[in-house]
Amino acid sequence: RAWGEHLNVDELKQYGADLVSACIVGTCTKALLDERELPHTLNEADIYRLAEQYALRAPRLVKAAILFNPKESKNVNFWETCAVNRGLSVRVFVEKEDALTWLNGDDGDALEDCA
Repeated sequence: RAWGEHLNVDELKQYGADLVSACIVGTCTKALLDERELPHTLNEADIYRLAEQYALRAPRLVKAAILFNPKESKNVNFWETCAVNRGLSVRVFVEKEDALTWLNGDDGDALEDCA
């Protein structure tokens, strides 16, 4: 679960790097990220660059679902579009059940709801 107030680009880059490291160490292929308490206040140029940075560093084998506050939908949906266009397997959701359904898909390797 992520939380904070008005994180800047560098802090969000570090957050992404920490997530990638955790996935590599834990050999995970799926991640459910709860960012409902994290405000998304970056401008579009910073969002674009952040998605670009994540695409350069994130393993393509990780499938990530991000839970977000619906009040943040404009910025979050733009980030999702930028990330997907760069080849990342990521989607944003308001509802946890929808995120788990997408993550679990058809591959038979279910991500359990641990929270």
